[in-house]
Amino acid sequence: MAERGFPHPVIIGHSNGGMLAVRHVADHPQTPALVLLSAHLGGRNIMERTSKAGLMAQDRVEEITAHARELVASGRGRELMLMPGWWYAISAESYLDRLTETPDGLALARRSNARRSTSAATTNRARTTRRRLQGPRRRLVHR
Repeated sequence: MAERGFPHPVIIGHSNGGMLAVRHVADHPQTPALVLLSAHLGGRNIMERTSKAGLMAQDRVEEITAHARELVASGRGRELMLMPGWWYAISAESYLDRLTETPDGLALARRSNARRSTSAATTNRARTTRRRLQGPRRRLVHR
């Protein structure tokens, strides 16, 4: 960025780009600010977490992973696969990349010195996802 005339840019990321923006800011601590718009958590187990929440591959993670590996092995890694739990199509190569290479946004955010801003949609989506993954909350009642 500095070579292109932007020595200290404010970094903005949306959705998957938000996860990549956090990675960039963690690698470039001089970044003055980070703005995330509907970014997700990321992390190496993102496919399993989103599938358990009823998104992406749903209960077919192993089946779809095997199919993606077959496509890549046969030279068809750029072929799109439709995910059953979403309106989402993803290439076999990208699917496999997500399984192992997705940056962990929360862990990387701790390494960042940049000021951060998130949208209300991001905050609400994070709460909803956390609730889906954790199940119903139990309240302790003191008597």
